[in-house]
Amino acid sequence: MNRRLSRYLVALLLLSQSKDASARQEKSTNLTPHEIVQDCLRRLWDRPIFWDQRAIASVDPSLCKAKPEEMEQALKAQHFVAFRLTNAVLLAQENSFDKNNGPFVYLWKTPTIQIRVRARATPGSRPPTEAELQDVADKILKFSHLAPLTCPFKPSEGQVGNLVFNISVEIHKMHIGSQQESVIALISDGEPDHETVFGAGRFVYGNLEDGHFRLLWETPLFEASMVQSGFVDLLRNGSLQITLTSNFGMGNHTAFYAFDLEGRELTRQPSTCEIFSDLTKQSVAACPITTETSVNIDGTAAGPKDLVTTDEAGKKVRYIFKGVRYELSSSAKSGKPPLIANATAFNSEGMNLMRTGNYEAAISKFEQAAQLNSFDPLFANNAGFAYYKLGQTEDSLYWFKKAIEIDSSRAIAYLNLGDAYAELRRITEAREAYTKYLELAPDSKSAPDVKKKLAALRAAQ
Repeated sequence: MNRRLSRYLVALLLLSQSKDASARQEKSTNLTPHEIVQDCLRRLWDRPIFWDQRAIASVDPSLCKAKPEEMEQALKAQHFVAFRLTNAVLLAQENSFDKNNGPFVYLWKTPTIQIRVRARATPGSRPPTEAELQDVADKILKFSHLAPLTCPFKPSEGQVGNLVFNISVEIHKMHIGSQQESVIALISDGEPDHETVFGAGRFVYGNLEDGHFRLLWETPLFEASMVQSGFVDLLRNGSLQITLTSNFGMGNHTAFYAFDLEGRELTRQPSTCEIFSDLTKQSVAACPITTETSVNIDGTAAGPKDLVTTDEAGKKVRYIFKGVRYELSSSAKSGKPPLIANATAFNSEGMNLMRTGNYEAAISKFEQAAQLNSFDPLFANNAGFAYYKLGQTEDSLYWFKKAIEIDSSRAIAYLNLGDAYAELRRITEAREAYTKYLELAPDSKSAPDVKKKLAALRAAQ
């Protein structure tokens, strides 16, 4: 989250009801097209606007210029359907309900969205009062860009699909020696049958002023499953920073994030942005330090504290704060790790599991192979294909892209990537992947079928 967006959100909060604020919002280059649409529909219908995470695609913000009475028709023209509920609106793609569109089709007719607002407690924080909880929740629902929701494929009861949105709030004194209280709210997707945090989420930050919440900024999206947050003076600048640890990739990888009080992502690593590329089309995605072990904070040196963890070869590595963010210490940078024979064994186990249709177990084996040997595109491609067969198409994108990153001439990875994009109705990207496949393997047995897929995509546009 950059400073311009932080300042923009403050201006929006102060001028939320004015036409000037609306115009400024729609012109902002910091917002994605679907976020612009989310904001304009919220003003129009005076209700929180949620996106189904499968529906966030190439929406055209020009539909915000439609007359109020023509808005639903404008959405329909872009193949979106708006479920206007009493407490919120859910935007979904029409083809998600089309039984001719593959095995993963929504079988419910209408959704319900339960908005859970609850106090959150971490060491040193205090729980908000009921009045504070309500004030914070009201402002988040009115001004923040809400995390996308994961719609069920089957109805929970009757023809209803149940969804949950979590708002977890805590209050902490973030400035050392000051009585100023700040609000840190975790907003996220949720599960109807469990209290656990699930799916994508973000932090919303602000101050309590005269007993009321003043929203200042929001972080990029991150994987919010199994999150643990804390407050640490990482920079030794007289203020606490927000830290967050979450799990991803079947729960055996750790992502570590840190944000300062201006909303800057202190741990942003360009090398990890691709891992969470499925979040990028939903919003700006955070790019954390990733590891298979915990991240330890080393405060023995003067100045900003270091972050210490281990790499995939089991070697201790150190991240040092330089200028605006943490970077891997130059002494920790090394060449390619050696090939580990066990990677092949794990891959073979994964292939056997695939043959029996046990895709979830196969994913675990392929990911272990890819971790042990991160320079063989075979393992990454197989992990992506297993995710695709399991129906977790968004997750498959990372692994197909990883295979291509390792070997840009691996034709089969482009074919698989094209199939995944086509499943997600990301037409332009699917065409690019299929075209690249035909360039690399023009005489392959699959080439005629790929040409048919390309023709079908052109006809669909």
